Amino acid sequence: MTFLAPAFLIGLALAALPILIHLLGRRRLKRQPFSSLEFLRRLQTKRMRRLRLKQILLLILRTLAVLALALAFLRPALQTAVLAGTGSSTTVIIADLSASMSARRGDSVPVDQIAEIAQEIWRAGGEVGLVVADDSGDRDNAPRDAVGEPPRWLKEMETDGRSASFVPALHRATSFLEESNAASAEIILLSDFTDIPPDSLPELPEGITLWRIPLANESVPNLAVTGMRLGEVMLRPGAAGTMEVEIHQFSGSESIPVLVTITLDGRVVAEGELTVPEEGSVVQNFSFRVPASGQHIGRIELDLTDALLADNIHHFVMTVPGERSVLLVGDDFGALRYAELALNPEGSSTVFDVSVRPGPLRNVARLDDYDAILYAGAISPTPADARRLKQFNEAGGGLWLVLGENSDLAAWSRTLLPEFGFGGLVAGGARGVRTWETMNRDHPALASLLEGEGQFDKPQVARVFNVAAGRGTKALVRLSDGTPFLIEAPTDAGRLWLTPSAMDTEWTDWPVSGVFAPMMQQGILWLSGAQPQADEIICGEPILWPVPDGAWQASGEVIAPEDQHLTAEPVFRGGRQVWITTDTRWPGHYELLVDERTINLAAANVPASESNLSLHTEAWPGKELRISDDETLAETLTQARVGRELTPWLLLIALLALIAESLIARDRKQVAPVHEPTSQTE
Repeated sequence: MTFLAPAFLIGLALAALPILIHLLGRRRLKRQPFSSLEFLRRLQTKRMRRLRLKQILLLILRTLAVLALALAFLRPALQTAVLAGTGSSTTVIIADLSASMSARRGDSVPVDQIAEIAQEIWRAGGEVGLVVADDSGDRDNAPRDAVGEPPRWLKEMETDGRSASFVPALHRATSFLEESNAASAEIILLSDFTDIPPDSLPELPEGITLWRIPLANESVPNLAVTGMRLGEVMLRPGAAGTMEVEIHQFSGSESIPVLVTITLDGRVVAEGELTVPEEGSVVQNFSFRVPASGQHIGRIELDLTDALLADNIHHFVMTVPGERSVLLVGDDFGALRYAELALNPEGSSTVFDVSVRPGPLRNVARLDDYDAILYAGAISPTPADARRLKQFNEAGGGLWLVLGENSDLAAWSRTLLPEFGFGGLVAGGARGVRTWETMNRDHPALASLLEGEGQFDKPQVARVFNVAAGRGTKALVRLSDGTPFLIEAPTDAGRLWLTPSAMDTEWTDWPVSGVFAPMMQQGILWLSGAQPQADEIICGEPILWPVPDGAWQASGEVIAPEDQHLTAEPVFRGGRQVWITTDTRWPGHYELLVDERTINLAAANVPASESNLSLHTEAWPGKELRISDDETLAETLTQARVGRELTPWLLLIALLALIAESLIARDRKQVAPVHEPTSQTE
């Protein structure tokens, strides 16, 4: 037991007053001679015994009433086993402000309750601090004395698109408490507890109590757009495109029909109605016309009102490459013709501006007029040719080297290949019919190729040269015997591919197969610097922006979805220079501006984990702080800190003692006096 007001200990001395008054007020009996009347003596003895018992009982009741009142002023409390100590306390609130906290559950929204509860904790006294359950800690506030009105950071709390991150939040809360000298230290988790606790939750130091207050009491169904994938990695303006959209229902009780609308730059390009099954997913393909070259703001939107609105919209950026200038040069005229037909069928291409220059490279005056070069079947490349191609590649140009039947292997091995880190070629090459066995389909330029199983989908190869791989090179296509057929080499700026086989039907049926044209188109787009469709980031993840030419020393300005102005700072990542934006807490589109001109776009979405609104309250550590209907949170928290206060019970005991004393004293006054007999004399 502990006393919340020990200054009133002196009041216990008042309990002695009834005893003192009783002792001072005792009547002394005088002996008076009287005639011998035995029956009166016996009657008087019984009456005196009864009076003494009543006096003792009255003394006990009066003493008990005074003692109970004195103890009530001391405010005694039964000490809990959880917290040991009295006096000051330090409380750190961990607030879950993730997207799921804005989901409607019946008539309430959890985030609306956080500020009210946080202010009640403030009114309970002690020191109060705030830690937001995220990775950054940019909204944390160290504990301070809870005096006066609650501060602004406890009154204004808003959710964002980031998911909750409790492990770093617990570490930060613990560090706040370890710096405090208060007698009691506690952490209070305010969350809907839709997440399953991670296995790596830190163990709290001794003396720190963990409480949790659930802000949701039921699981609710919810729909969400959980995925989007374009059928074509390298889009071409005006062509037909496909988009695969996945929608999932969490904790549903029945199938739900929903209208899906896809917009690009605010214009509807596709829509359709589908039914999402109970506790399941549905995947739907939508067709659309690819817009003009450039970056386009895209949205997939579900037309319904469910528990969480933030995941009914999926944001994305569609990048359509512009026209690419391509040079086809070399001594293999057949290879150049195959490539021209693939890139510019019937002269109708709007993607590639193709220039065909058969013969030696010295016949081409300027290489920097082109985005990509296919160098096919050169018989004997000179050192000057090697230097020019190297300079073109270092300036950012894409280069695809293809050997030919009449290529001088010694000249290639001596001049051109060493410039790009390759070793020499084996004379004569390997022979024997083989097929394409493996393809790196994770590569942006090779995705969606070889979908079928027909004979043209996996070309056959009768002859291929063996090339000594250089440092960092990787085979994108291998034959059934493991021989590389398409190799990518690392370069400082541009991109480089090497095919150690001739584009000749006597060597391989690749030029006449169904995979040749799409592979040539996507390959040239990739080599010419076109970027694949960037994956949408999750709110809270950093955005890495390619640095525009000549802008490395500057910083870009980023406009966030809520019109916040952010920065893009220059950093080195993966050996290259990029700009980075870290504050991506809002779902939507982010614009990178340089000289007040938008030069890049990115999209961020709510994590899929926030869409599942099932509760896992009991799985979390700590003790649940339950608030009864007849108590405020401040009262409950005080009892949790120091135990249940006994003052109301003591006042009740004092009241009952005084009532009993009054009844007994009144009964005493109503007793009729006994008349002593008088003697008669004759």
